[in-house]
Amino acid sequence: MKVFYDDRQSVAANSSFSPSAEKPAKVLESWHKLDIPFEVCSFKPLTIDEMALAHDRFYVDGIMSLEELNGFGNQNPEIAAALPWVCGSMVAAALHTYITGELSFSPTSGAHHACYAHGMCYCSFNFLAMAAIKVHQAGADTIGILDLDCHHGNGTVNIIERLGLNYIRHYSFGEEFLKRGSDAEDWLMRLPDIVSSFR
Repeated sequence: MKVFYDDRQSVAANSSFSPSAEKPAKVLESWHKLDIPFEVCSFKPLTIDEMALAHDRFYVDGIMSLEELNGFGNQNPEIAAALPWVCGSMVAAALHTYITGELSFSPTSGAHHACYAHGMCYCSFNFLAMAAIKVHQAGADTIGILDLDCHHGNGTVNIIERLGLNYIRHYSFGEEFLKRGSDAEDWLMRLPDIVSSFR
């Protein structure tokens, strides 16, 4: 499996309750200990223009210049420096799979609460939406985002609606969890139909 990872996408000291910023390095460390076979692939960080494909440009500039609070509620320069790499990892993995059909992985977290013009809940930039936009630009007619977090992917919904990204098929388990409660067996039975609905 191809894993798109760079040390620059992981931040150890974040002064935040959430460990999301340091998860990429910890995931790879865990996989090495478990002897899981994978190939680390290089990629380029996203530019500010590319990150602004999914966000208000003033918001992106504010985060990157440390004038705005990031999704962690701070102005940590290490977080700002990591964000182009975090976003680049997801975009690179998505493009690789679209172009080659090969399985790929981006060890990233903290995206689906990031809205068009603000971050929240430890999410600064919505690299899910960025990846969908870039894959669409590469030629895909329809892109599915299957969000299996127990929290609602409100930021992804906000960006899709704000930018009119009608080519994205988005499913958020968290939204359903809030409405129906947790019934894992029932949900797993319905998952194939949910995925099929993306077509």
